[in-house]
Amino acid sequence: MTHVRTSPYYPPVERKDGTLGSDIEGHHDSAKGTWLTGRSAAGCVAAFVEYYNTERLHSSIGYITPADKLRGTENEVWEARDRKVEAARERPGQRREQMAATV
Repeated sequence: MTHVRTSPYYPPVERKDGTLGSDIEGHHDSAKGTWLTGRSAAGCVAAFVEYYNTERLHSSIGYITPADKLRGTENEVWEARDRKVEAARERPGQRREQMAATV
């Protein structure tokens, strides 16, 4: 990986910054306008970056995590989702069959 600097107002970076701000708002002392402690701020940012990269689904890359994209496992994630959707579609039919068999 390489560190790339972007121009101001670059949409993907702006989006991440906005998401970061709204996610960690609760750790901010709004009365004073400051973080409760420097460690608190650093911990919140580190936790957010971990969540953002490993758990949060990103619409721009097909509703997978950046970690899945980086590992190249997006196809496995999509296939697992397709299997779950198919299983969910079959369940109502199975229930109807069970109810009809008991009548």
